[in-house]
Amino acid sequence: MKRVFVSAAGLALLLIGALSLSGCVSSGEGDKMWKEINALKETQKTMQRDREQLAETLNRSKQEIDSLETIIKEARDLLSRNNADLGAEMIEVRKAIDTMTGRLENLQREHDKLVKEFDLFVKDVDSRLGGASGSLPADKEDLWSEAEKRYAANNWVAARVAYLQFARQNKDDSRADNAFYQIGETYLSQGRYADAIVEFRKVVEFPRSDVADAAIYRSADALAAMGRCDNARALYESFVADYPRSKYRRDAVRKIRDIKKTGTCK
Repeated sequence: MKRVFVSAAGLALLLIGALSLSGCVSSGEGDKMWKEINALKETQKTMQRDREQLAETLNRSKQEIDSLETIIKEARDLLSRNNADLGAEMIEVRKAIDTMTGRLENLQREHDKLVKEFDLFVKDVDSRLGGASGSLPADKEDLWSEAEKRYAANNWVAARVAYLQFARQNKDDSRADNAFYQIGETYLSQGRYADAIVEFRKVVEFPRSDVADAAIYRSADALAAMGRCDNARALYESFVADYPRSKYRRDAVRKIRDIKKTGTCK
């Protein structure tokens, strides 16, 4: 439904967000998310460069050892002719190759360790960001589709990144408010209720949002999940009064009744 003004329920949500939750979340949650992703990207690049440099050093060492192996083979051939003078030279070469072999083994171990650490780091990034650190489509329709795809796959963090980028790049698009609503839903799915309310509050600030009713209703759900029954009940009641045709109205009425009856809301 289209709203051309902020409803009483919307004002209640804005007030709750401004007063009650000020100590729970940061208003720069989106900026914090991007900073974290960029930091992870830079760390990943640094580890990749270190691994490549070590691999290059390892390759040079192998080439040096190959060269020494050739030298010692030639020395053996000469020794087979009973050349005593070359025997001493061969001993020196053998010492040199032993030193190089030890160095090679150390480099190999260091290289293997770095490769393992890098692979573990990549897996950790993927698990924490769910692919969020990857590139996103430039086209807004493709970007929206990607966000929806990630959300459908329950890939909450990655979906959040995509929705946030869509909202930032397409502020005048009719789906910008929906993007913030979906971000709120990802937080709800992760049990981050205060963060969810902050995002739902952004939806209410859109004067013509078609998901304002859902944002307010779900904010009340978040308050209930936090055990803030009085706030939840008040918001449910404002919601029921302001959105009599909302598909969430029946559930809101039931939840109001349950809170009154049991005094609990979790």
